[in-house]
Amino acid sequence: MGFFRRKAQHQPAAAAAKASTPASDGIHIIGDDLSPEERIAAQAAMFMAMFEDAEGVALAYDRASVDLADELLHTFFEASTALPAQVQEMVASFVFEVARAEFGGRYVTVNAENPVALVVGEPSAAVLVLAYEKTKLRSVNGPEDSLGFFYDGIAPLVAEGKTATLT
Repeated sequence: MGFFRRKAQHQPAAAAAKASTPASDGIHIIGDDLSPEERIAAQAAMFMAMFEDAEGVALAYDRASVDLADELLHTFFEASTALPAQVQEMVASFVFEVARAEFGGRYVTVNAENPVALVVGEPSAAVLVLAYEKTKLRSVNGPEDSLGFFYDGIAPLVAEGKTATLT
């Protein structure tokens, strides 16, 4: 995947551009003055735009696009390369926004490994989705931490009215 060869040259999507500032390496950083919802939505939009620019494939807020994001993380696993924090945040934000599009939900603050998590299924269920940690684990552990498998775990928990943490 050519995503990382061209990402520093990409101009972010219009939604993300107004909330971002250029860093010294040419990569745009989303501003800290945004709400968690705005920040995550902007990061997801930036990831989608960069992915389309690099790969020529438009992502959507759907399950099939989660698999494409998973393929990207697999390249880090195959290369035994550390996942950059900004990429981890963008991919996690994309997974969050796909889940939020399907299940609704709200963002909450959790801990250092998962600065933000998505809670879905309320009031009948409370499924805490920890996408930050999962994106990192996927790049380190490979297919055993598949984003698709992770994402597929949300619907049954919500349907059964469970209170659970999905990692």
